[in-house]
This record gives sequence, structure tokens and C-alpha cells, in this order.
Amino acid sequence: MHPELSPDFGWVMPMDTNAYRLVQLKTDVSLPGIHKLSLSGDSAFRVWQSANPAPTATPLLVSGQTVANGINGIYWSTSSTASLYVQAVSNGTSILTYSFIGTGSAAGIICRASLKMTAFPVNIDGDYNRSGTANNHLLEANTVLFTDAFGMVILPNNNDDLDDGIPNVDCNDNVVNGASDLADIYALSISKLGISADAIPEGLTFELRVSGTGDDPVGAPVPKERVRIFPSRTANAVGIIGPDALPESIVFAKNPSPNQLDISLLAGSGQLEFGIEGIQHGLSVEVIFRALLNGEELADDAVCVLNAPFLLNSNVDATTKLYLGTSWPAFSSDIEDFLAGFVPLADLGSTFIQDFAEIGYSYQQSGQIRHTRNVVFEFWEDRAWYRDLLLDGIGYGTLYDLAQRNPGGDIEC
Repeated sequence: MHPELSPDFGWVMPMDTNAYRLVQLKTDVSLPGIHKLSLSGDSAFRVWQSANPAPTATPLLVSGQTVANGINGIYWSTSSTASLYVQAVSNGTSILTYSFIGTGSAAGIICRASLKMTAFPVNIDGDYNRSGTANNHLLEANTVLFTDAFGMVILPNNNDDLDDGIPNVDCNDNVVNGASDLADIYALSISKLGISADAIPEGLTFELRVSGTGDDPVGAPVPKERVRIFPSRTANAVGIIGPDALPESIVFAKNPSPNQLDISLLAGSGQLEFGIEGIQHGLSVEVIFRALLNGEELADDAVCVLNAPFLLNSNVDATTKLYLGTSWPAFSSDIEDFLAGFVPLADLGSTFIQDFAEIGYSYQQSGQIRHTRNVVFEFWEDRAWYRDLLLDGIGYGTLYDLAQRNPGGDIEC
């Protein structure tokens, strides 16, 4: 094995069933004998004699197998360099061994050369099953349809979980707003590499980024304005990808710069968890995790995330709470006298002009249970009239494209 390779992990590469990497056999023995190839260790690799095997083809080797040149129809050149191709199908470590066993006049002569290979996963998962836990699925990168039972749907974090008496939308700042805000921070997880930090090859980096899904509506904000990603799901965690001054991607590297993460976070086994919060109703992003070697992409994985849309309340739904403003005192007083005892009443405490906003809701399915949040959605600009309604259970949103015409309260359901 090459002296620069790790003795514990050998040739380290990303798991990728579409990649067939070249291995060359050089036979420097012209004595009579038997040439064998064997593959041992984890079932992480397959060995092929073609770089483009047919879908129905059988590999030359899988773990636990040994083949001999010239036997059972298997042949490779022993008079010149022969080419093999290894396919990393799962994470783990395998050893490919090339052996010569002398016969006749060369009896008793045995030579061996081995190549240890380790495949690491390039895998990111989200809460595809809406169970509260990140999980892997073949369709996780597909566009999410809100009506489907599956696909990562998150509620925009537009309520106010800080009980400080100051209306403030949680997703307007760059931190997780205390332990009570964690329910609105959703899980993303990256599979660790399964190798030690010192075995990570030089030049290998990883990138986590947010991207559009290719079906963005006109006027939609760029992808990094739609969500925010945190390095953990812990109270007071600070965002690393998101709006304003935050970047759209972050790199894992050895000897990281201040705006990078240490690649050693990916060493070892298990999962590295991140948090993601929604910002803009009804917009999707693709969260991509990719491996690069000296800047060239090796492999990637992605999960599509949909911010749950804003939905209007139906005019035939039963009223559960009534907010009374002060813009028309006589009318408010009459309504209060008439409905007292029938519907819970709340004093809004400021002027409220209905024609610039609608009251609706947003929901997701978590564990197949419907989670709903009431939302005041403004069509004009950020005004105290509507933010006064903001609570831990009530969200506040605005149009992401303020150039759109204010509908003047004419949206009804």
C-alpha cells in the first residue's frame, strides 16, 4: 500500500454507485504460478473488469470472494498492466489483495500486494416522514407537494416565543430564541464519515448550501432568504446560512478559516445534526451536501424543504376568538356588549385596518397529526397594527414581493 495512505483506512473515497474508479495490476513476476485476486472486509466495494458494466453484469469480486486467473472463464493480463474498477456501494472498509503462488520450478515462492479502501457516505437527511426526526428516503430531493403525506414541510418560524412583552418575529433574527423556540427549528442531519480526522485526505472538503428548486415564482427572494440553518438544534444557536449578511453555503475544511467549519466535525460515526427554520411561506429550497476534492465535486446528496403556505380562514368556520381594535370605538363597544359571553374577546390595543391584512393559518403534518398555527398575513408593510397580535401561538407574515399590488382586503375564502 502507498506509504502516504492511512494504514487504518487506506484509499478513502465517497460512496457513489455511479463511479467506477481505476485500479491497475502490475505483474512483475514471469515465473510459473497462479495469480489470484481476493476482496475481504466490509461489503462496501465491488470490483469490475469494465468501467461501464451492463446492468445485468456480475462483478468480478464482492467481499469474501477469491478468483484465479485462467479459471472459470476469468482472465486478466499478467504480461502487462491490467485494469480493474472499484465501485463503492456502501460505507465501510475492504481490502483488495493480488497474490502470486509459484508452481513447478517456482514452487514455494509467494508474493502479495494489497490495497485497503474505505468508502464514506455523502448523505444529508431531513424530516421527510414528518415524524420529528431526520430520516433517509430515495425521494427526499424531489419537489415537495403540500398535499402529499410525505416530504419535508416546515412551519415558518414567524411567531414570538420570547415572553418579553415586545412583539418580535422569531425568524427576523439570527439566533434560536431560547428553549421554547426549539419546536420551530427542524432537524437536518449529515452522516459522519466513519473515519478518524487524521485519515481524511488532504484536499477533501465538504460544502453545505441552499439552492432553488427550479420552479420559483416571479419575485421570489433568493434561496438563502427563505430559510436559516443553524449548526445545532440548541437554545441560542447562531445561524450559519441564511438571510442578509449570512452566506448561502458553508465549507467544512481542515484548518478552517473563520467563516468555515472544521472538517473534524464529520469524523467518527453517527450523525451531525443541524437545525433549519422557515422564513417565507410557500417557498421551497434544496439543501445540498457535497464532497469536493481540490475543488472538483465527487458526490452530493440533497433534501427538498417546503415552507408551509399561508392559508385563508373560511368565512363559514366558527369564530373562536374576537380581537377588538380602537379605530371605531362605538362599533367596538357595541360588538363587545353583543358577543360577551359567547366568544372570547381580546383587546388589540391599537388601530387595526382590516383591508391591509388577512387572518389565516399554516399547518404541517407531524407524525400524521395536524399542527396548525394562526397567522396574520400583511399585504402592505410591517405595521404595529398587525404585529400586536404576535404571540407564541400566532404568526405574522408579509408579502415577499412588496412590488405586488395590495389586494385591499379583497382576498376571501
